[in-house]
Amino acid sequence: AQFSHSQQPSQEITPMMNYAAAVLLPFILIRLRRRSSSSPGPPLVSIFYGSGGHTTEMRILLRHLPSHVSVQAFFGEDDKRSREIAALHKLNHALPRARRVKQSYATSIFTTLYSFVYTFILVLSLQLSCPSALLLINGPGTSLVLAFSFKLCNLLLGTKTRVVMVESWCRVTGLSLTGKLVKPIADKFCVQWEELAKEDEVLVKGVMFDEPMKR
Repeated sequence: AQFSHSQQPSQEITPMMNYAAAVLLPFILIRLRRRSSSSPGPPLVSIFYGSGGHTTEMRILLRHLPSHVSVQAFFGEDDKRSREIAALHKLNHALPRARRVKQSYATSIFTTLYSFVYTFILVLSLQLSCPSALLLINGPGTSLVLAFSFKLCNLLLGTKTRVVMVESWCRVTGLSLTGKLVKPIADKFCVQWEELAKEDEVLVKGVMFDEPMKR
């Protein structure tokens, strides 16, 4: 689904929420009739290309995945570079951004709500057809929407997608806002600097530099 950036957020959210209400109940009923069988084929790992350095870091993280897994990529619909990279994967999906660069926090409430409704409906349909075994994210904001969407689907559909976040390498002394919000619901929360490796964080020191970076 496409939408015009010139539209007001409130005009976009209302029809999307009505649509969500219309489709949610049938999906839940379908869930009740699903047979408890594992999905055929290799494990599916969902990722998010968050633009700029986030996308570069995600490409490096993907090198650590086993060769037999399938990858499903999400990306911001207005991010041309990430769109091109995501197109290398057979499964790829565009998402509206939760918050744009330099957007005020006040107006980002509306765009985040729209992004969540859109993303949740998309993830719901994808999880019904082929559930992901893992959601791997490293920021920015839209990955928060993805994390909550997958977790909510786990509750509604009985899927068991694990959420793993690897905090960006540039976060040395403090977590990002996305990291702080995702951490409570993440199955694993990884950091790349000892200064951040406190209680339950998993230290993955050096993961960005174990092999030459490819441009």
